[in-house]
Amino acid sequence: MTREELERAIYKRTGDFVTERVLDRVLELIAAEREACARVCEPQDKWDDPLTAHTIAAAIRARGSK
Repeated sequence: MTREELERAIYKRTGDFVTERVLDRVLELIAAEREACARVCEPQDKWDDPLTAHTIAAAIRARGSK
């Protein structure tokens, strides 16, 4: 999901009691988790094709930048 999609989904479910500051913190945590997932993919020795690691990690990171 993009940041905008996440914001809408979180606000829709929690808009009555979550402040903008809390929403920002939640989105920061989601971004940190996405980065952690991308890092798991990067070690080249896990893949037969080294380009695979880069491709997967880039795809994970791209989900947060749209």
